[in-house]
Amino acid sequence: MHIGNQIWKRLNKNLEWLSGQVSISRIKREVEAVIKPYGAKLRVAPLSFSSPKYWFMIGGEYTPGQYHMPITIDLFYHKKRNYIYFTQNRKKRFIFLLHQTLQHELVHKDQFQTKGDDRFYTHHFYFHPGKSYSSPKRLEYLAIVEEIDAYGHDLAMEIRYHYPKENVKQVLANIDDYKNLSTWKMYRRAFKRARWNHVRNELLRKTNSWLPYIKEKF
Repeated sequence: MHIGNQIWKRLNKNLEWLSGQVSISRIKREVEAVIKPYGAKLRVAPLSFSSPKYWFMIGGEYTPGQYHMPITIDLFYHKKRNYIYFTQNRKKRFIFLLHQTLQHELVHKDQFQTKGDDRFYTHHFYFHPGKSYSSPKRLEYLAIVEEIDAYGHDLAMEIRYHYPKENVKQVLANIDDYKNLSTWKMYRRAFKRARWNHVRNELLRKTNSWLPYIKEKF
């Protein structure tokens, strides 16, 4: 059962208070309480950003075989600040990225429960790296079937979030023209100058298969 809409409503209801300057310690405490029912904990860490205009980054990790709190959501904040200043737009972005990352890891959790430990992260697509800007390990990671599935879910969410009124078939057919799709830009950048037709087509196929399940009113 896809519970994305339930998660979205819970995050917005419980994090509506985010406004102005909020300490990292409070963010950790409050956000962790909200995501705990989904088997997730929040880990915070300072990071050097290239520009002071960047306030945070969010990532995630799922640990197969760990049955208690197997999902870790990472919040990276500017090392020169022990707080995040939330404008309305920054709060909206924060909640969306938190939501997207949590669902990405829940997709992995479902994959593990369906396939089992011995088959998790085992199947790859073949591609010719060529003169790519990314390392071979990075390309291999992005070409893993289970990652394509999870990133396809990310991309479907971004399409619904950024282009709610667009025809999704039109978006997928002309996806290079849509500039706010971070997941697609990440894949294009990684596989630049590489032959990645198999990966590209499978990512679009997975995205299309996930789109009907994205019911959130962003």
